[in-house]
Amino acid sequence: MDESDTDALLGWANAAFDDAKNTRTEAEDRWHKYYKMYRSFVGKRAPGDWRSRVWIPLSFYVVETIVPRLVAQLPKLTVEPVGPEDVEGGKQMEYTLDYVTQQSDLYLELVKAFRSALMYGTGILKTCYEEKYAVAIQQAMIPETVDQPTGQLDIDGNPQSTATPTGQLVPDPAGGMTRQKILKYAGPAAEAVDIFNFFVSPEAEDIDSASYVVHRVYRTRQHLERMAQQGHYHLPPDIDWDSLSSGDDLNPHQERLGNVGLDGSSHPHSAKGTKLIELREFWTDDVVFTVAGGKVLVRAEKNPYGHAEKPFVRIVDHMIQQEFWGIGELEPLEGIQDTINSLWNSRIDTLKLIMNKMFAVSADYLENENDLKIRPGGVIRLREGVPIDQAIKAIDLGDVTDDAYQEAAEMERLSEKVSGVSAYQMGTDSPALNRTATGVALISEQGNTRFAHKVRISELTGLRRLARHFGSILQQFMPEGFYVRLQGPGGQYLFQTIDPQSVAGAFDYNIEAESASQTESIRRDQAMSLFQLLVSMPEVNRTKLIEDVLEVFGKKDIQNYLNMLGIMQQQMMQQQELAMMAAGEIPPGEEPGASEPPATESTGAEGGGGEGPPPAV
Repeated sequence: MDESDTDALLGWANAAFDDAKNTRTEAEDRWHKYYKMYRSFVGKRAPGDWRSRVWIPLSFYVVETIVPRLVAQLPKLTVEPVGPEDVEGGKQMEYTLDYVTQQSDLYLELVKAFRSALMYGTGILKTCYEEKYAVAIQQAMIPETVDQPTGQLDIDGNPQSTATPTGQLVPDPAGGMTRQKILKYAGPAAEAVDIFNFFVSPEAEDIDSASYVVHRVYRTRQHLERMAQQGHYHLPPDIDWDSLSSGDDLNPHQERLGNVGLDGSSHPHSAKGTKLIELREFWTDDVVFTVAGGKVLVRAEKNPYGHAEKPFVRIVDHMIQQEFWGIGELEPLEGIQDTINSLWNSRIDTLKLIMNKMFAVSADYLENENDLKIRPGGVIRLREGVPIDQAIKAIDLGDVTDDAYQEAAEMERLSEKVSGVSAYQMGTDSPALNRTATGVALISEQGNTRFAHKVRISELTGLRRLARHFGSILQQFMPEGFYVRLQGPGGQYLFQTIDPQSVAGAFDYNIEAESASQTESIRRDQAMSLFQLLVSMPEVNRTKLIEDVLEVFGKKDIQNYLNMLGIMQQQMMQQQELAMMAAGEIPPGEEPGASEPPATESTGAEGGGGEGPPPAV
């Protein structure tokens, strides 16, 4: 790319970034207010202002009540083969996805993205290939050697030998430990993106329809130089580092902190005085390029991912047709939050005035005006001969009326209608709600239906795309000798090697419905209900049924349970046969226990025939 092409690309990039930023200016102003609502921010009191400034944390508890309802656990990514030749690869891919979603810390990033969606309406995840390293402390090793005869004699006539390395390492006899860097994880990962640092083209309705997206980050000069050494960035030799710094502008993180009175005056530099540089990473379906400080093009290449999509996932709380940015929980609660704050503060101010009464005083009758301070055991000195009821009179402002409490309670009930968060969703009781078990179940079910709708929309519009990206990254970048850790039936660890060929194929990716929102108690209740429903049916493989229940309850040594079950079944059958012999139903010459158990009562791991999934991870 010559200089004229670089200048043209820089001009387009700066104009495109300005268009995307200007399009969402009003939305960003709202996000700053929602951040204050979530943080229950109250500004500093003006001198002489005695009025209460209490903030009722309605916005906070609504968001934090819904988050665990949406992300109770990792979603279950499912893989379906497109053709018959993809069946085996689809099984391997699904096992591998289960493993990488746990090892890549996907749960934590999902919580961040869903919280962003609840606060601002939209959450963004960025998918990528990631390598995680750890330091292992091991015993020092040295090359192993063996003595090989040389065929010569020394001056004393003894055969000579020489130490020959074997190519193996053995523990150092001198002892000591070494620190060794090891590869802990290599595979797909997802990162929650700060919504204030994410921009889309003005016409976008979703990630796919956006002609471009921009991910903005702030990094140090050392980071850029390290990326250049690794071959990811290309820095011009005459680069002016001072001109690339962010100057006196605050980055979004510091701006938000400043809005709530935390670190707002801080300069956007590190503790060592290193200036931060703004990096704008532009993505289309075809190319990616990065601009440093709005002046230098440091990266320009084709989209490196095999899925040929922008590596971002969008999660929306309330979806608005033909609009990219959704509506969160705080936007419809904004007026209710202000009203509740006003009502509570008015009640507190009234109580202050009642408990600290005002007085009507004739100053001419006072010996000293400083005596008017209300204090325990205080004395107000009056001039001689002045009637007290004429000099000082308390002003009665009345009591706080019941209407003030009723209005606040009505606002809280209205917030429950808007958010769907009732007392039962928060795990507390409420006398205003139905006290019967049926009534409580109906109320909880209605609230859960609303949350289930949110989860399903996020699965269809965002998490399915995430699964597709994870699968494509595995196929494209999976290293040789990739191990997937499985849990054996006896609780032991099994390591299955997955190579790129074993997960090759064409697949359709989906999310098991509401798998992310099921809590452990719900999963266990469902497993027990299924067990009670099927255990008495003779055609059901009871061993497999018991195995599934044990897995749901987190038991790892399943084979030990099943072995004991087999022993108990054999003992019961022997007792039944002995009873039948005593009744003459079995000929005396036949030994008890000679008959085989029915196939449906098999105690083997394969009971019922057919291959099942491997043990739980």
